[in-house]
Amino acid sequence: MHALTGLCVVTWLIKVRHHKPVNACIGEENMPNNLQYQFKTAVDHGFKEGMDKHAIKAELGRKMADKVFSYKTRKALVQTGAQFANYIKRNYPQIKYIKDIQSEHVEAFLKDAICRGCSNITVQQYKTRLDKLALLAERKYHTPVRYMEHVKIKWKENIKTVRDKAFTRKDYNTVMEYTKDSRSYSRIGLELAGMTGARAEEITNIRAKDIKLDQKIIHIHNGKGKRSRDIPIQSKDMGRLSELIMALRPEEKLVPVRANSLNQYLARQCFRLGITEYKEAKTGIHAIRKMYATEAYLARLNSGMRKEEAWGEVSGILGHGKDRMDLFKVYVKV
Repeated sequence: MHALTGLCVVTWLIKVRHHKPVNACIGEENMPNNLQYQFKTAVDHGFKEGMDKHAIKAELGRKMADKVFSYKTRKALVQTGAQFANYIKRNYPQIKYIKDIQSEHVEAFLKDAICRGCSNITVQQYKTRLDKLALLAERKYHTPVRYMEHVKIKWKENIKTVRDKAFTRKDYNTVMEYTKDSRSYSRIGLELAGMTGARAEEITNIRAKDIKLDQKIIHIHNGKGKRSRDIPIQSKDMGRLSELIMALRPEEKLVPVRANSLNQYLARQCFRLGITEYKEAKTGIHAIRKMYATEAYLARLNSGMRKEEAWGEVSGILGHGKDRMDLFKVYVKV
C-alpha cells in the first residue's frame, strides 16, 4: 500500500474509533429544507475520496456500509436521490425531510418505475441505491431512517422495447412549462419538435425563410435521405412562429445548435423534473415525434378520414412514404 494512502486510512480509522455517537435525533432546524439537497449532503458526507476501500473493509467489515469510495458511485447515488426527491415533491409535497419518508413512498416510486417500463435490473438498482442513501442519511443526520423496511416489489416481465416510447402530452407540457423562461435555442427546438414532429437534425436546419406563414407550411430542406417536404402549420402555432422569425434574416437558423444538443437539453430537463422513462427507453426528441404522429393521426380520424388515408398523410409529413403501413405501430401509440 502506498505510504500516504496507508497513513490516511490509519488516521481515518482512529477518528472512527473515537467518534462519539449522537443519540439524540437531529432537529429539523438543523436539516436543510430541501429533500434533494439532504440526499446530496448525506452522500458527500460519506464520500471518502482517496481512501483504500479494501483496507478499510478489512478493518471494519460491514461497518463501512455508510461510506462511498468512487466518483461513479457518488454520481449514481446523487442522481437517484434527486429523482426520488422530485418524485416525492410531486406526489407527497407534505414531506420535507428524509426521516419522514415511509416504505409506502419507496414502493410507490419503484412501482411507478416498473409501470413506466423500466427493466427489473434498473428497478433493483434504484432499490439498492435508496437503501444506501438511507444508511448515509442516518450517518449524516444522526436520526433513524427506516424507509426501506418492509419494502416489497412485485416484479413483472420487462417487455419494453428500446426507443418504443412516445412522449405524453402531459410530460411534454410539464417540460415546456418548466422551461418557459429559458432563452436556450434548444428550448425553441423542443417547441418546433412539438409543432412539426420533425427529426432533431431537421429541426436544427430550419431557417427563417422555411417558415412560410402565408402558405401555412414549414419547409424541410434535405431531410433524411436528402428528401424535402412541407409540414402544415396549425393555426394555434402561427403567432409563435411569427415571433420566432421576426428578427431573423431569411438564411438564419431558428435553432443554431447540434442535433444532439436538443436531446441532451431534453434529458437534463426531464432529470430535473424526475421524469426518467424516456431515458430508460433511450429516446428523446424521437419520442416527441411519436407524440406528434399519434395526435396528428387521431385528429385526421376524427375529421372523417379512413385509417389508411389518415396514416398515409401523417407518414408523409414525418418524411416517410405514404404507403408505409409497416411503420404505423412504430409511431402511433393508441
